[in-house]
Order: sequence, then structure tokens, then C-alpha cells
Amino acid sequence: MKKYLFVGNRVGVLKFLIESGYHIEKILIPTFNYVQTYLDKTGTKYEIFHNKNELLSKIINTDFDVLVSNGCPFILPVSQLKKGHQIFVNIHPSYLPDLRGKSPINGAILFNKDPGATCHIMDDDIDSGDIISQVKFHYSDDLDLGLLYKLCFIAEVDAFKEAIRVNFSPKKSQIIGENYIYFSSSHSDLLINFDDSAEKICKQVKAFGVRSQGARFTFKNQEFIVLEARVITNKYLLSKLDDYKNLQIAFIYDDNIVFRKDGKFVKFGKIIGKIHYLEEGDILKNEFK
Repeated sequence: MKKYLFVGNRVGVLKFLIESGYHIEKILIPTFNYVQTYLDKTGTKYEIFHNKNELLSKIINTDFDVLVSNGCPFILPVSQLKKGHQIFVNIHPSYLPDLRGKSPINGAILFNKDPGATCHIMDDDIDSGDIISQVKFHYSDDLDLGLLYKLCFIAEVDAFKEAIRVNFSPKKSQIIGENYIYFSSSHSDLLINFDDSAEKICKQVKAFGVRSQGARFTFKNQEFIVLEARVITNKYLLSKLDDYKNLQIAFIYDDNIVFRKDGKFVKFGKIIGKIHYLEEGDILKNEFK
């Protein structure tokens, strides 16, 4: 029976390995993440690593046949770590070679890409090794970011199950074409630019629409995080607010605002921040921080 070493911060694949009775030699997880809660609840032993050097030391000193990377926060120098009989595989939440990088699920929304998951052989580069197995599904507008995360992590388990079935034998190499995207989001990707179109702003908000991320804007020296956005098309509303200026706030209620944007109206919802600083009639503007 193969001996597995799990490295990462996601639950699905690890839970499958545990519940299916595979021989897990060691579980290595980074600090402060959800998988720790699951392991504590089930009484499963694990070790925490605090930095890359500590992780590499633990890998070198573990006897295993297959290293399973699923949410590992570091790029591993596989060529330096791998012993002759060992296999290093990664499970990535996109249909590679598209959407390589740290933020593929956000990217699926931003760039209108169908999501999925891929299990691939690891090399020294990022998400670039030979593909073992893949799952792809259609992206639809009724999927918000949180739900898309859930579905991609289910797809990761399906891809990993198939990888085990074929004994981790790769079926094709990755060929990086010009239509494929590498996406690792940064703070600037979260900043709402009111010069963008209403549709682009709404898509940006949707692409980062969970509390741990959140598209945001600064106004009156206050930061506001926006978790929902949509273009309002109600004809009665449009007829009654026709005299509003561009970016002028028409309504504020609960944690929502409605403002004019280039002849349309946009509703920001589930706003986190001191919304009482905003007033109906205010004209929004870019105050990047």
C-alpha cells in the first residue's frame, strides 16, 4: 500500500484519503486554517509548519511514496526533494493549463472561464506539470464566489479519485497558449474603480464577493467592502431618477446603496463599513488607498 504525505490547507481530498482508509504517513498543514478544525474534531494527528524552511525539513524527513499538495502556500523545489520512487502531485482548482496561479476561482468569474479541477505531476514551476486527471464544469451566473469555491473543491476530489484510479499516470503535457491566463490576485485587484463600466464593476464585486476578500472603495476617508453588486434595470426606477448625476447616490437602506453609473443604476449590497458616513445625494469618486 502506498504511503501518502498530505501538504495543504483544504479538507476535501484529505477527508477522502482518511475516510477511504489510505495509509497517510503524515499530514502537514499551515497555521490558522479550516482544515485544522476538521482534524481536531476527528482526532486525526497532524503537524503544523510556520514557514517554507520548516515545511521542507518535514518533507525531507518523512518516508512517503506520494506527496499530495492541496492548498500548499509555497512553491516546492521538487527536483531537490524527490527521491527516485516518489511521486509529487498537486490538485489545483482550475482546468489547467488555464488559470494557473493562486486565484483561479476568482479568475473564472473575472475572465468568463469555465471552472474545474486538475490533478497533475509537480515540477519546480507553478501549476505546470503533466496532467493526470481533470474535471470541468460550466460556469453560470447563479454561482456566487462562495458557491463556486464549494463546487471547485468537490471537483478537486473527483479529479483526485480518478488520479488514484490510473495510479497517478500522466496522460498529457501542458502546453501554455496565449489564450490561457495566469492569475494571482493582489490588493489592487480588490479596488473598485468608478471609471470602469457598471458591468465591469459588478463582475469585480462578484469575483471577490466573500468576507475574507471583498472588492472595496474608499470615500470620505472610510473604507467600504462590497460583497454584492448588480445593475438595476427597473423602468420605473430609471424614469424617476433620470436627473441624477453620474455616481450620485440615490438611495441608502440597510447595508445597500443605489447610485447612477453612466445612464444606468448600480446597487451595492452587503456593504461592510460605516455606511452612516454616506448620504443620499453624495457623488462617489475614486479615493484609492
